[in-house]
Amino acid sequence: MKFETPQPINLLICPNCKSTGSIGLKRCPECQGMAMGHFTRGRFLFWSYPLTRFHLLLQHARRIFNKVRLSLCLIFGLVMWLSAILLIWRGHYYLGLSIDFSTWPGFYFKLSSGIKFLFWFGMLGWMYVWSRLIREKQIEGEVEHHDYDDENKPSHLPPAWNTWLEALKIKRKLRHNIADTFTIEAQTVLGEAYRMADKNGYEALLPVHLFYSLLSFNRISNIFIRLGVPTSTIQSKLTPLLQTGGHRDPKDKFSMPLPAPELQQIIFQAYESAYQAHQEYVSVTELLLATVMGTPALQEILYD
Repeated sequence: MKFETPQPINLLICPNCKSTGSIGLKRCPECQGMAMGHFTRGRFLFWSYPLTRFHLLLQHARRIFNKVRLSLCLIFGLVMWLSAILLIWRGHYYLGLSIDFSTWPGFYFKLSSGIKFLFWFGMLGWMYVWSRLIREKQIEGEVEHHDYDDENKPSHLPPAWNTWLEALKIKRKLRHNIADTFTIEAQTVLGEAYRMADKNGYEALLPVHLFYSLLSFNRISNIFIRLGVPTSTIQSKLTPLLQTGGHRDPKDKFSMPLPAPELQQIIFQAYESAYQAHQEYVSVTELLLATVMGTPALQEILYD
């Protein structure tokens, strides 16, 4: 059984940056980096996450830097505490210490200032790692709270907002960057799909690239494994679709793939799925649902 194709969203696409939000290394002056969006439920929803080679490389470098930074802080905290334990052992401070917690305050005050210094610096390193891990799990934005009266609000971009010049006049509190509601995993899979299209010389980032990348993530592959369908089998069936897209001139090293209109729809349809499901964020499952529902060719493969 095939899915019913969702109604296309009337998106306002920036003709200057072609929905990327950037011109070269700078923010697009026409759309101010908002790239594409539409007016619905009294808000202007836009996508400000440039799917470009430079931006994705920068994001990848930042993630590597954060991992290295956390690893160094972990090592720092561990070294500080091991040094403190070694000094406690050598100074025989542990003598008289028992499992009775009432003796612990006296034990702490007997320690030298150097040991206390090592202990608290180690604690500082561990607390920094803990705070960063919590921060990384947090999502910058939230999906709008479901409004049951949204049917009475305009669902499409009014004629007065058909240009970016008019869209930029919308108050900031009425603008909502849906890219902030996508989880790190969802943003990562979009980046992987882009790198796949870029590496293989495609002119556009297509839904099939996104679907292929989704199958490589454990959360999605587990869904198909539970259904008794190995993701490797599905990926092998995607080969004919991957060969249908247009390719760039191999000699042109500066051109990059652009998000195809179908992919633009998928991004916003995934957000709408999260909104209708009363979720606070957009995950890879919403991307999967929007990709399959919006791409009949993928439905044919899954149906077979």
